[in-house]
Amino acid sequence: MGFFKKRHKMNSKDFFYIDLLTAIEKPGCPICNVIDKITRDLIFEILYEHVNDPSMRTQFRKSLGLCGYHA
Repeated sequence: MGFFKKRHKMNSKDFFYIDLLTAIEKPGCPICNVIDKITRDLIFEILYEHVNDPSMRTQFRKSLGLCGYHA
């Protein structure tokens, strides 16, 4: 973890950087872990936060919803 802190300036942290530091401490590939987290967060946001938004529902319906893997 020290390597990443040295390479990335402490005052310019973004969400991906923080997620990556967290993922490094978990088993498996850190990039895959971050991508999985971002995907889960986005699906949750769409299904929970925007379920009553008519324009989002229209866009979601036009796109034929989620694929089998993400459903």
